[in-house]
Amino acid sequence: MARNRSVYSIRRSLLAKSREAALTAVQTYNNPLIRFKSETYVVLMTIAWTFLLHAYYRSEKVDYRHLNTDPSQRGKYARMPGGGYKWWELSTCLKAATCPLARIHRPIELERR
Repeated sequence: MARNRSVYSIRRSLLAKSREAALTAVQTYNNPLIRFKSETYVVLMTIAWTFLLHAYYRSEKVDYRHLNTDPSQRGKYARMPGGGYKWWELSTCLKAATCPLARIHRPIELERR
């Protein structure tokens, strides 16, 4: 039997993953026994921000999957080798016209005036 999922339940799951990744990043960075902490922190915070923006796009009903550009493949969306959809990475999320961070970003030229 197929499970009915709502936008809210997927968004809530993405938010939980984002929070978990961010907390793990901070815990790892603050752990005195770990030597490889800066790199781990950056990777985990990148994952956290990506999940957070995916949750935002989900709530705004923005499709954050990569479109298929290979004419030899069927389907509208690009897929990973395992068959799953290829979702936007953080850089693509930040470049999107609907990115919530674009509203608070001010170019350096405007800040100097």
